[in-house]
Amino acid sequence: MSIRPLRVVKVGGSLLTLDNLGHKLRTWLDLQSPAVNVLLAGGGTAANLVREADRQFCLEEERTHWLAVQAMSLTANLLHALLPEADMVGSLSVIRAVAGTPWLIVDPEKLLRLETEKLGAERIPHNWHVTSDSIAARIAEVVDADELVLLKSRELSRSGSWRQAADEGFVDRYFPVAAAELRQVRVVNLRNATISPAAASAR
Repeated sequence: MSIRPLRVVKVGGSLLTLDNLGHKLRTWLDLQSPAVNVLLAGGGTAANLVREADRQFCLEEERTHWLAVQAMSLTANLLHALLPEADMVGSLSVIRAVAGTPWLIVDPEKLLRLETEKLGAERIPHNWHVTSDSIAARIAEVVDADELVLLKSRELSRSGSWRQAADEGFVDRYFPVAAAELRQVRVVNLRNATISPAAASAR
């Protein structure tokens, strides 16, 4: 079983254009309290390409879901190229069993296909209401993470709920449901390396 604490970190796709992303991530991770850090990369422009193709060609939902997940696996490998000292993981059992305080990067396609039953297909709807935000939240819940951190390119509104944040496009539409049972959620604007004080209180 994994030691505690366990932290799931969603690296927003918008951050993949940050020139010094590897350095910023290392600096931020080094400043956090000791934990097993499980990183999940957003799909970024690769997922946006799938979204635009869906708008143009009206693709079938199941197909677009897995294309978007494959885009996330692509960005996961990009993140691994920036953080080669991290370990790529594709199963919940590996995340739970790891010892020490390493950095892990999730291969989302491998994990979602392998762990469908444990994650619950009904808990991750296969439509555009679900993006990497909700996938990270579901993984955090299943591995009993102590916290979920959303690394973004901007701060969360100081007054409001996750529902309002979803309405504003800050998180995906399903996130208020996906994050409802989590112990703690923080939002960090990695571009400014500042922590939003409203993040932990948003519900």
